[in-house]
Amino acid sequence: MAIHHRGICYGRDCEYSILCAAKLATHNPVAKRFRARSGKCHESHPFPVRANDGRQAVIRLKEDVGLDDWTGSAQQTFFHGFWLALKDTKTWLLMICATGIVSSGGVTNFFPSVVATLGFNSLDTLLLTAPPYLLAVCTVSLNAWHADRTGERYWHITGPLLVSILSFILAAATKTTGPRYFAMMIMPGSFYGR
Repeated sequence: MAIHHRGICYGRDCEYSILCAAKLATHNPVAKRFRARSGKCHESHPFPVRANDGRQAVIRLKEDVGLDDWTGSAQQTFFHGFWLALKDTKTWLLMICATGIVSSGGVTNFFPSVVATLGFNSLDTLLLTAPPYLLAVCTVSLNAWHADRTGERYWHITGPLLVSILSFILAAATKTTGPRYFAMMIMPGSFYGR
């Protein structure tokens, strides 16, 4: 059995089960109303949500956080937290990934200038700028649809980024018109496809 709240299904197999279990663990009027609403879900749930699932959810959330190193705001200042963030390698990896994604998407700001390097006049250059974005709409929609159907996210995010890297290398490595325009065709769809 699943629990519904404002049209959202909360059950053990649903993606919102932690929120459901956390609400069941509390003892307030909202949680009582929340427990009272139940009904059928889009799929059958073999395990009903139990009251102790809230405690299990809290334990899992604490495990996800990592070390419980918070002692209080009086002992740990803003600069202490800033220093901890600077020492954490995950912060640096996240900054490198975010910088790479933003800079790869920045090519759209000057994409007509990139297409102009093919040597066509300004009207042809602007006409050649549109097809990559039309292809991008199709590829992004197809990637999102397939990710939704399969439930897989990792390759649907990293795959387009790898194609983006290859398209940038291809555009920089060749001087002939065909391969460079092919690289320009797959650029927008690859860095917007994540």
